[in-house]
Order: sequence, then C-alpha cells, then structure tokens
Amino acid sequence: MVRISTLLGAVMLLVACATTTLYTSHFQAQNSAGQEREFVIYWNLTSSVFTGTKASPVTLLTQCSSRAIQYEQQPVAAQGQTTTQIVFRGEPGMDTAADSEILPPSGICGRVLSANQLAELRGPNIEFTMSCKPSGGDPFAVLDHSYLQAREAPYVVKVSATRTNDLTDATPRRPDCPVQNQPHKPRK
Repeated sequence: MVRISTLLGAVMLLVACATTTLYTSHFQAQNSAGQEREFVIYWNLTSSVFTGTKASPVTLLTQCSSRAIQYEQQPVAAQGQTTTQIVFRGEPGMDTAADSEILPPSGICGRVLSANQLAELRGPNIEFTMSCKPSGGDPFAVLDHSYLQAREAPYVVKVSATRTNDLTDATPRRPDCPVQNQPHKPRK
C-alpha cells in the first residue's frame, strides 16, 4: 500500500511539474481553389523538468475541407547535407507542386520558417510556406480536399499562447462550413 501511494505521489508530481502551452491562430486567406476561407493553425508544447520540452506537429485546418495538413519535424537532405526542418510532405496521388501535375521530388510542400525544431517554435508569429496544391477532387462537393493556396511569399500569422491542462477541450476545431443559401420551401 505504501508503494502504491508513493508511486501515485510521484505520478502526480510529474503531472504538476509539466506545463502545456497551446499556440493558435485563426486567419482568413484563399484556399487552393481560390475561395476565401477561414484557417486555423495550431501546435502545443509541453515542458517538464523531468522530460524536457515535447511538441506536437503544427496542424493547419481549412474551412470546408476534410484535409488536415501537418508540418512535422523531419530530416531534410539538401546540397549533400541533412538538416532538421519542420515541413509538410505531400502524398503521392493527393498533392502536386503548385506549378505542375507532379509532387516535388523531395515531397516537400511547405516549411515552417520560424524554427527548425518544433520544441523551439513559439509566438508571437509563425512564418510558413505552402508550395503545393491538392490533386483532383470535386470542386462542387460540400467538403473537399482543399487547403491553403500556394504562393511565393511566406504566410506570417500572429498566434496566441494559452496554458492548458486539457488539450482535448482546448484544441481548436475546423471552422464550420457556411450553409449555402438553400431555396426557400413554402410551408404546407
């Protein structure tokens, strides 16, 4: 019984010593189909004196889209060297470079420019790129696979930081898709 109490006390101490900060931003921009949409970008950092800092991928959600884009910390080879960067890698058959019908050879469709490691990424802004577009899809579907429109200039958005103990409740959701104007049906 004493051993269980000690173990429970140690677990509670670990939880009490960890802090989680959720970084979020809501912004307006054009999606890959050229439509004005609301976007949400977010990630979290959990710091503990025992385990250091751990971070989630940076997630980008698009209004009226079923797709969630994730920028993850990965090794990237360039000019004979490998560095760690935060990138969005496209999927064959799902994404193509913005100016062609094939995926870039590296597979990289976007980068976070504000940091090279997720644990170093903080506000007050996040700067990131998008260089791909989704392939195929139905432009008339209520939910599609669109995401942020590719462009040469990086996106820079202001983020807010919130401390939380419950990521389930605090994590932002995809913005609701507005209900299209339905023809008015007369009542009987």
